[in-house]
Amino acid sequence: MKKFFLLVLGVLFFLPAFSQADTEEELVLSYFKLEKKSLVGQAMNLSDVQAKVFWPIYNDFEQEASKLTQMRIAYLKEYAEKYETITPKEADQIMKKAFEYQKKYLALEMKYYNILKKKMGALVAARFIQVEEYISTGVKMQLLKSIPFIE
Repeated sequence: MKKFFLLVLGVLFFLPAFSQADTEEELVLSYFKLEKKSLVGQAMNLSDVQAKVFWPIYNDFEQEASKLTQMRIAYLKEYAEKYETITPKEADQIMKKAFEYQKKYLALEMKYYNILKKKMGALVAARFIQVEEYISTGVKMQLLKSIPFIE
């Protein structure tokens, strides 16, 4: 698990590249997705039979999650551009976007928990959500460390 956490932190070191060109952003996201998939595989510890069921579901989850990631990146970029001179109205709009992202991400996790529970059982489904939460919490912590407070 230490290797997992260090890898997540290492990938997150590159998150400030989001403010640069889209190609760099895509490169960082692609690298993160590859590393994340490897880490999910290690943490899930699936048999070959389970893996044949799990990975297509995981890929569907990731495809939907990547749309939400774009939503998150957009409001974080907006904040990064405005935080020094942000108005109350702009702060409110950004917070509404952040809450909408959180709501949609939770709904996505619930959807895939139910899919996995139906196909693979509650233990595998719960383990997947634990792994996702571990990763997303690591990402969130690194983001929070790099985002300045509103003055």
